[in-house]
Amino acid sequence: MPITLYDLAGANPDLRFSPYCWRTKLALKHKGLDYETIPWRFTDTAALAPSGQSKVPTLIDNGRWVHDSWSIALYLDETYPSKPKLFPDAQSRTLAKFLNSWCDWSVLPNSRALAVRNVFKIIHDKDKAHFRASREKALGVPLEQLGLDREAAHKTFVQGLKPADVTLADHAFLHGAEPGYGDYALFGTLLWPHTVCPEPVIVEDSHIGRWFARMMALNGGWVAACPTVRNLAAAK
Repeated sequence: MPITLYDLAGANPDLRFSPYCWRTKLALKHKGLDYETIPWRFTDTAALAPSGQSKVPTLIDNGRWVHDSWSIALYLDETYPSKPKLFPDAQSRTLAKFLNSWCDWSVLPNSRALAVRNVFKIIHDKDKAHFRASREKALGVPLEQLGLDREAAHKTFVQGLKPADVTLADHAFLHGAEPGYGDYALFGTLLWPHTVCPEPVIVEDSHIGRWFARMMALNGGWVAACPTVRNLAAAK
């Protein structure tokens, strides 16, 4: 029986945009594990009741419920030790933990001015009141005031990625010659604005842009084939 993953979706169930769910899907691909996703919306909290919490990613594996992308990564390595490891050693795990935390505390906040208003546009109508109230409370401003100066917001976003860009000048991936969980943490985080913004957010002619293209090409270009608001609009 494949692993089941509750995966945040927009009004269009094919549009998946959660940075944390992306991290988990990339981890599952790295491990070579079969899984199926269930599109989940912000107000579908009852579906997650057996897990004791109300957020995704949440997966079910042989009757066991596991949530939180970092906890899921640790669980996958512990439960499937014969599959390719996300954390081959203590050094790799320490680096991955740092990069995971950097994404949560720096990269994600720098992405909000670009992404949040666009998320509001693509989520299901039943989620809109909840999303507006929760995000305006957390951010302290109406959604309409976020990212009004797109050029300035994008400049802040790009500048915030400088530590990774400098590192990737000398390495193919953040973990060295091959991608590791820290790469998945950053890539998953960047897939949030990449998926929901009507304009590209990654500067292609940069070290991080070339790394982003390498990450897109993993697993036969699986991520590159996933819907974004841009290719869905072009298909109409």
